Amino acid sequence: MTHNIKPIGQTPQQGAAAPRIADVAEAENGEARALRLGHEEFPVIAHADGVPPLRAGDRVVFLATADGVIVTHRLRAPGARPARGFTVRPDGSLIIDASEGITLATGHATIELR
Repeated sequence: MTHNIKPIGQTPQQGAAAPRIADVAEAENGEARALRLGHEEFPVIAHADGVPPLRAGDRVVFLATADGVIVTHRLRAPGARPARGFTVRPDGSLIIDASEGITLATGHATIELR
């Protein structure tokens, strides 16, 4: 098997719209404050709505802007299972997508859907 791997420059360029991958260098309250790409760090100005809580060391996909970077996705660690899907409909109702079933449990009761 052969792989065609093309090098990607390390420094985000102004006007570059292509997604990039970096490590979270600093995080606070679940949000990345800075990303590390190579030996450089870049300030984070925003997170896309669906980005889960982040911590230092997480790998993320980001877009570079003139003001800083926008985190768009968190990448799974190698071997990690995918997160289950949650969707909020416009009417506010919640869709939980779990192929194996859902269990709701409290101290005295359980509801299981298969």
